[in-house]
Amino acid sequence: MYLAAGIVPIADHASNVGKWLIDNKCGITIPNIESLDDAIQSISRQEYDELEIAVKSQQNKVRQGYYTQKLVKLINKKMFTYPI
Repeated sequence: MYLAAGIVPIADHASNVGKWLIDNKCGITIPNIESLDDAIQSISRQEYDELEIAVKSQQNKVRQGYYTQKLVKLINKKMFTYPI
């Protein structure tokens, strides 16, 4: 929901969401809640601007149903591909 709203998300870096954010360079990941303040304070303006650009790209994909369509295609491929 944060991406759809254009907000930079924050997640635990060990979670699946955190790993996805790292892979797509569109969020902040932290090892624990205690490190949140340091993580936010350590981001430079340039890094934040780059995050915003990446979030905007993901925002468009989420709003246009890119990931839903990708999942449906994958499911259809798995369901309707029969070995001969």
